[in-house]
This record gives sequence, C-alpha cells and structure tokens, in this order.
Amino acid sequence: MNFRKMTEFGILETGFRNAQMNVDFDLLVLKLIPETKLIGPSDLRREQNNTILKLLKSSQEVVEAKTCLHLSFEYIKAVAFDSDLDADLFGGLKKQWMEAPKVEGRSFIYPLLEILDSPWKAQLPEWRGRDDPDIKHVRAITAECSFDILAELTSGDWRKFER
Repeated sequence: MNFRKMTEFGILETGFRNAQMNVDFDLLVLKLIPETKLIGPSDLRREQNNTILKLLKSSQEVVEAKTCLHLSFEYIKAVAFDSDLDADLFGGLKKQWMEAPKVEGRSFIYPLLEILDSPWKAQLPEWRGRDDPDIKHVRAITAECSFDILAELTSGDWRKFER
C-alpha cells in the first residue's frame, strides 16, 4: 500500500485543527480547518503563575484559522471517522502507517492523503466501483480525529470558514 500527499489544493505546512462534515444522500462536504498560531496577548499569556509563564515562554497558542479547505465528494461508497489516528478500521493501514509521508520539516503525518492500493477499496464488489479509478480512498487527519472517505472527489478549494 502506498500513500500520496494530496497537494492539488496547495502544500500544507500545518495540520488541520478541526473539521466539519455534512452528508446529504450522495454528496459529502468536508470542511478542513487548519491550525494557526495565535501571536500576541491571550488569557493564558496574562497568567501570573510563574510555572505557567515558564511553560508558555517559548510556546504559541494554536487556534483554528479563518479559512478552510472545502472538499466535495460524490458517488460515496463509504465514510468512517475515528478519534484515534491509528485506528485500522479497514485492515492494512496500521502496519504501514509509519511510512506515510510527513509534513516537510516536521515529524507529523501529512494531514491529507490518498491511500493508493487501498485494502478498503479492494473489498468493494466490482459493481460498486472497486476498479473505478475515480473512486478514491482519501484520509484527512485533524487534531481531533481522522476521516476516511471512499468516494469520487469532485472539487476542492479554500474558502472563508464560517460556522
């Protein structure tokens, strides 16, 4: 099994902080909200406790960005998400997970991957798209959970994030 960094929407230099998913019959929309570092004063930085101040001295608070990657999927075959990044819901992912590409210059796994030669997709019957090259196994990783989507990715772009 191989992993491919999905860079068609730009090269990601941070992880995703959060996500929103909406499913409407055969359309799935996934909004992936990147993390951004908050620079400047915050309630934590105004803390008077010396121990906390020492811990915060070289850190930055991480919050959700004001933009999101808006992905639309059609012809949905399956969707799964789990709060455990290492969850192996489909067999075969976990044993090679440490080989997944990392964010350039960082130690964490690239947050948007296509799983090539997916064992999950291989389980589909032929009539459900097992051999259809447009049906992709996409894995999106956030700070909170991971999403696995088996569907056709029809569009993706960066938009202002609105709750």
